[in-house]
Parts: sequence; structure tokens; C-alpha cells
Amino acid sequence: MERIIVGKEVTVNSVYFNNKKDLETFPKEMEFEGETYMFLNNGWRYLVHKGQEVVRVFSVTDGKADFRLKLDPSESHWTLLDIKPLAHA
Repeated sequence: MERIIVGKEVTVNSVYFNNKKDLETFPKEMEFEGETYMFLNNGWRYLVHKGQEVVRVFSVTDGKADFRLKLDPSESHWTLLDIKPLAHA
């Protein structure tokens, strides 16, 4: 299935911390276009360097689709980059 490019700010209702020492934030639940998505696992986290800034990109799944989310450097806004529906969903 093809990725659907979104590029819209979303609300992440719930997060959890993967590393107690560094308090690495991971999305747990997201709202997008009136729907709530619960993520099954922490997926992958990528650090992307843009000059002096470090942007965090997360790849997570709800079991029906894969989502890529970006957490802005100020850690106050989440952007849904894209969605890829899973073939078996």
C-alpha cells in the first residue's frame, strides 16, 4: 500500500517515557480528523539533525496502519507526516 502524505499538526493525548534516566518521550495515543489512534508499541525513534536543531521522528503502528510523527524541537507540537495502511488490515 502507498504512503499517504499528511503533514498536519495533530494532538497526542498520551505519551510514555521509554528511558527513565533520559525521559525519552514516545507517543501512545493520537487524535486526527476526529479519530483516536492507540499505538501498540513504541516503534522506532529517529533523530534528524537540521543545522543546530534535532528533530525527533517516530514510526509507530496501531495494527491497521503505520504512522510517522514528528515532534518539533520545542517539544510542544506533533506533526503527522504520513500514514501507510497495512496490507492485512
